Formats: sequence, C-alpha cells, structure tokens
Amino acid sequence: MYIRYNNTRNECNQVYRYLYKKKISLLKLRVVVYSILGGVGMYMAMYTLVDYIYKIFFSILFTTILFIAGLKQMTKQINKEVDTIINDELIELVVEKNFIKIKSKEKEYSLLINKEENYRFLEICRNIVLVNKNSKIVFIIPERAFKDITEKEQFLNEIKLKIEI
Repeated sequence: MYIRYNNTRNECNQVYRYLYKKKISLLKLRVVVYSILGGVGMYMAMYTLVDYIYKIFFSILFTTILFIAGLKQMTKQINKEVDTIINDELIELVVEKNFIKIKSKEKEYSLLINKEENYRFLEICRNIVLVNKNSKIVFIIPERAFKDITEKEQFLNEIKLKIEI
C-alpha cells in the first residue's frame, strides 16, 4: 500500500498536546508556582522600602507579569518541540512485506515494525499516529491522506497483520 501526505502544524500540535497532557500540565504548574514565588520575593524585597498597599500592588503586578511571560515561554517550548516532529514536505509511506518505508525529501528510511518494538497505533484527533515504546511520535498520518474510510481500514489492517507476524 502506498500513501502520500504532508502534515500541518495544527495537526501535529493537536497530537502533541493530546499525547503529552501530563507534561504540559506540569509545565503550567511550574509557571504558576514560579510566578507566585516571584511575587512573594518581590513583596519581601520591598518590605522596608514602601507602604503596605504599594507592596501588595507591586507584588501582584509582578506575579501577573511573571505568569504571562511564563505561559509565553511554555508555548514557545511546545512549538519548538512540535517543530521537531512536523514535516511540511510531502511524505510517502509505503507498506511492504515486513516493513514500512518512509520517504521524504530530506531522508528515506525503513521501519521494521514488530511486537518486540512495542509500536502502537493511536487515533488522535482523527489522525493515525504511530508511537514507539518511549511514547515518541514516529509519524502522523492525517485522515485526509486516505481517499475514503475503506482505504483507511485496509491500511490499518495491513499494518496490524505485520505487527502480529
């Protein structure tokens, strides 16, 4: 079987956010904690310098600024990680006898899929995603790569047969 497709940033971003929900929630928690600690630190630094109301106002303002900056930095980090898995160019996927051949302009490699490697196929946000044992994304096939649902089912059946053998 032969499939040609290209991934978009939106598809990769959706899949990444779905697969790494825990990692993203921990990053958000870190941002909140650091911004609160920054606000408390600002309050303590201004302890003897200014009046009580100004201390509270400036510490809340500083906390808010740190929180917004932290969220922006977290979004940049997520987008940078998504950029490593996204491939805007045309990808050709060829399912052969006992392996999958993945071709793109930059590189061409074959992937032997078997039970020992613990590869899993997931359907996330209407995309087929191949994930290895470390939960690293190998490739994302968008639903629009298939002409109809029977072609998609045929592809999945072929792959599942190869994994079971």
